[in-house]
Formats: sequence, structure tokens, C-alpha cells
Amino acid sequence: IDPQGLINIENYPFSIDFWIVENNKFHYFAKNENITQKYHPNINSIETIHKFDKLSINNSTFFRTFPNKQNIIFNDSKIKNESNSEVSFSFFISIRPYDIEGITNLKKIQYLQSNAFIVNDKLSLCLNKQPDNILCLPFSQGDVSQFHDKLQMIFQVNCKEKKASALAEYKYVLKPGESTILSFKCPFTKNKVKKHFINFIPN
Repeated sequence: IDPQGLINIENYPFSIDFWIVENNKFHYFAKNENITQKYHPNINSIETIHKFDKLSINNSTFFRTFPNKQNIIFNDSKIKNESNSEVSFSFFISIRPYDIEGITNLKKIQYLQSNAFIVNDKLSLCLNKQPDNILCLPFSQGDVSQFHDKLQMIFQVNCKEKKASALAEYKYVLKPGESTILSFKCPFTKNKVKKHFINFIPN
């Protein structure tokens, strides 16, 4: 987990990124400066709170261990309208071809109708709710965020440059003070998440 709350699992060739589009304005988690983050050791969880013009997003990221080293990272995003007027926006969960060390080799992404992403032939991201739009694009087409309102329902990509990316879009309308929660999980077989949680919390 980095200081902006982006998620990377060791030895997996992608990061999970987030952004919001409200009134044609992009709010990228990776570029936001109005952010707080803290670690909760009793539940091995990181809480990352982003605040934008009208919305606040509280990301709670934690992991659980299961037998045979089958572990799962869970993420809950609570999105709240902090303004005095109704807000229409889209919330994006994105798979990007990089990790904490830089650019990775991400050749194949496939979205299944069970709301799961397969990345390089591995089950990697399971959404708890069906998205309003899915895009899986090759590097040659550019950044996936540029096409969120231009393309619809592209469920797989095989990228020759091994720099594929993908997004899941959720469209919301929230009344003043109203909130919603969006969840997903990432299965993995490593056992070092706690170490990385601690290392990437800013002092």
C-alpha cells in the first residue's frame, strides 16, 4: 500500500489505482494532496482517506490468511457526498502495469461475467458489484482513463507491448450527506503483506 492508498501485491505485475470523474473533472488518488493515512495493527488494516471538492473516500484495506497460503486482500471504499447539493460522478477501479519498483510485464487481462479480472492467467481481482462499464486496453491505445467515456464493454486484451491496463466504472448519484460502499478482494499466495503495509505507511 503506497501513501496514496494504491495497492500492489508482491510478485504480481500490476497495481490497483483509483480515480473519480465528477462534472468532467478527474480526481486521481495518485495526485491528490488532501489525504490522511493510518495503520490499525489490531486488524492489520490501512485506512486511507481522500478528500476532493465535494466527495470524501475512505478506503479500508486489510488482509486475511487462509489454509494452504491462500490469502486475500480486501478493500472497502466508502464514498460520501460532503456537499449541500446532489452529486453525480463515476468511481473507477483500475488495473495498471506497474508495481512499487516501476513498469511491469502485463500482457493479458480478461474480465469475466462473475465480476472477476484474470491478469496474466491468474485470478487477481474480484468485484462485489457489477460495474457499469469495463475497459481492457493495450498500451498502443494510450492511457485507459482517456477512454472511459468513449468506449464500452471491452472485456479482454492481449497486449504485444506487455503494458495492458483495465478499468471498472461505477456510476453514482448521491444526495447531500449520503454515502455508499464499494468492495473488492484480491486473492494471492504470498505471506508478506503485513511487512509491506508497514513499510509504505508515511511517517
